[in-house]
Amino acid sequence: MKSLAPIITPPENFDRPQEDWLELVSSMHFLQTKKSRNLETARQIIEKQKPHLAQYVDAAQERLKEVNLLH
Repeated sequence: MKSLAPIITPPENFDRPQEDWLELVSSMHFLQTKKSRNLETARQIIEKQKPHLAQYVDAAQERLKEVNLLH
């Protein structure tokens, strides 16, 4: 669980509830691992379906890589 702490905790500049952060990182992970979407396609999907979270896609991507959930 300790190794997943970076993914659970939103970045300091994330000005939304923690639930939104978890929604974003789980959506990014799902799109890229289960749906085999590349980063740009995943970004476009997030922008269309969750525009309130789109500006944080890069932060979510970085955190997923930090905890080795994406390569």
